[in-house]
Amino acid sequence: MVYIKGGDSKVNKLTTGLVTTISKIMPKPKPVNIYYHDITKGSGQSYMQIELNKFYEQMRCIDENNYETTLFSDLNKNCFNKRKSVLITFDDGFSSNYYYAFEILKRFNIKANIFLTLDFIGTENYLSWEMIKDMNDSGLVEFGAHTKSHTDARHIDCNNFKSEIVEVNEKVQQNCGYKVEDFCFPYGIYDKRTLDFFKDLGIYKRLYTSDMIASKTDSFELIGRIGIENEDSMENFIRKLNGDYKGIYYLKRLRRPFNYYGI
Repeated sequence: MVYIKGGDSKVNKLTTGLVTTISKIMPKPKPVNIYYHDITKGSGQSYMQIELNKFYEQMRCIDENNYETTLFSDLNKNCFNKRKSVLITFDDGFSSNYYYAFEILKRFNIKANIFLTLDFIGTENYLSWEMIKDMNDSGLVEFGAHTKSHTDARHIDCNNFKSEIVEVNEKVQQNCGYKVEDFCFPYGIYDKRTLDFFKDLGIYKRLYTSDMIASKTDSFELIGRIGIENEDSMENFIRKLNGDYKGIYYLKRLRRPFNYYGI
């Protein structure tokens, strides 16, 4: 993953300035899509774990600056009332999403979404179906699919799609009461064959990546996201909320235009 930290080095400032300038001339995603994984009371680690106090301050920033937060189902309406809108997602379904993040979401009345990996549910450090139902019933959290076994989506084909995709969708629908229309690629990895396969399946309305590249077909929308890193300063976090780092992924795409697959 390419990222920019909030330091004071000349190189970092030049890079930040270049990316910000490029991003300004590009259309901003609406909503801006950010993602997390685990929340920890201990030391955070890059994109995988963010410290609880930092997550709290980021959600407070969203609340105090009047960002409109959205659920997956809100995207079907294609209508956002506020100029600043954000789609918050969590990958994998860690139990900290319930014990820590959910309490903060309720405090600030912020909406969020979680991509579930079926084999993780009910195991140590991950959500149980009881937690999932409680979050779903709150009206603040909705759920999407992240495969059954967290496999590289490039390996999903006609031989395993029933277990890796269909089974997950059925379990979420049984427990949450709605059809799953949103899918996130594990590890953020995909390729043209993967997209063609999902297009033929016609199951999902939206596919989510770990980049800011977005496109739309007759079958689905490819939605790029930007990860929130534990080392992000508040200044960097706000830039990400405003879509100011979109340009960095276009630079990556130019660097390898014929072999791009996620992070």
